[in-house]
Amino acid sequence: MGILANRRNRAERVGTSRLRVEERCGRRSRNGTVTGSKPLVLVTGATGFTGGHLARALRERGYPVRALVRPGSRVNALLDCDVELCEGELLSVEDVQGAMAGVGVVYHIAAAYRVAKHPDSYYFAVNVGGTKHILQAAGKEGVERVVHCSTA
Repeated sequence: MGILANRRNRAERVGTSRLRVEERCGRRSRNGTVTGSKPLVLVTGATGFTGGHLARALRERGYPVRALVRPGSRVNALLDCDVELCEGELLSVEDVQGAMAGVGVVYHIAAAYRVAKHPDSYYFAVNVGGTKHILQAAGKEGVERVVHCSTA
């Protein structure tokens, strides 16, 4: 897990599904300094419809936004609005904890949908286990607020 290139350093495709990944997630503006007084917001599910609209709306309102994105996700729309990208999986405690570093607010929108035709155990692992990882990491980090959105 790590930060993907931001809008300034556009993500570069390597092969068909991998993105070049820098070493860490950090809250930085384009000039490399720590961003303003609004809390850093983590959005899961930002490559989807609802999460993507939310991430863009938060950026328009001046919030620094970090998105936890799966490897190989389509991220160009997020790069266009200067969202910081952390590559990782909800199923990985380490990935979630890394994405949570320095975050003040979390919008947990990510979920596995039945149309993907995975086994029931996969939906449970992502939708229940992933949410558990988010809540545990938020508690450890001292996050002010967690908002969970579910269609289930």
